[in-house]
Amino acid sequence: MYIGIDLGGTNIAAGLVDESGKILYTKSTPTLATRGYKDVIDDINKLVKDIIIESNIDKSEVKAIGIGIPGLADKDGNVIFCANLGWENIPLKK
Repeated sequence: MYIGIDLGGTNIAAGLVDESGKILYTKSTPTLATRGYKDVIDDINKLVKDIIIESNIDKSEVKAIGIGIPGLADKDGNVIFCANLGWENIPLKK
């Protein structure tokens, strides 16, 4: 199982996907980016936890989590620049 996150300026969407690419469960929440990056990252973490609990899987079944952002990130998972959220040099993976 995999979890994909779409981090947008308006909404954060998340989905649980199986090995064949079939979407098994989705959930979203407003981004509310003006609150700051820490609150948005907290919402991402909550979405991931909610998906695991609500889809009734064991967290050990999740092999990876991917996040798509409208901007640039480096190979270490740091957001270099994300225009619509106003982020620069944010340690997203951490």
